[in-house]
Amino acid sequence: MQTIRPEHLPMGQWLQTQGLLQTTQLQSLFREVVIQPISQLWSLPQGIFRFQSQARLPLAEMTGLSIPASALTLAGFRNLENWSRWEDQLPDPKATLLKLGASSTALQLTSLELDVWREANGVRDLVTIARKLQQPLHEVQKVSFRLHHAGLLELLDTAASLTVPGRRSWLPPIFSQAIGQVEARSPLAEPLLRVRIPSRITF
Repeated sequence: MQTIRPEHLPMGQWLQTQGLLQTTQLQSLFREVVIQPISQLWSLPQGIFRFQSQARLPLAEMTGLSIPASALTLAGFRNLENWSRWEDQLPDPKATLLKLGASSTALQLTSLELDVWREANGVRDLVTIARKLQQPLHEVQKVSFRLHHAGLLELLDTAASLTVPGRRSWLPPIFSQAIGQVEARSPLAEPLLRVRIPSRITF
């Protein structure tokens, strides 16, 4: 057994190579220290958060696992219990959905998310989709909302369907090719919530 961890290797990966941790244990740690805390940001009423992509990595505290930002976005909204912060940003029932990409398997969608994604053909609106899937309209609105912000759906006619009086329509995540980061801006005229995260989270 190698008793000294190489400086370039995250602690979690090193412990796994030494047979001291199993993959399932690393995944559990990753959920506890990364996914759950970051997901809680979605429920905060206001704040500005920024991940420093150039910060020195604390390898001695890291699992070495990573997650795409789109999957983290989905997890955040899936775990959201109180939707009052986002209710007025849900798509209008008459909004039309169009799926993006040829496959959604990489993000391990729930059965309902996958059903909604498959029905998003650019013609059907949310009312039609909810009726066909025999699901509550409000639930389909929430599903389409999080799929949209994960980059899997486009909400057509969003200027009409996502705007409320005195507010701007929600701006979808802006992907920067230069720095590989995602920035979500608040729907309010004065931003209350700004989250800047790398396109992939590693810890």
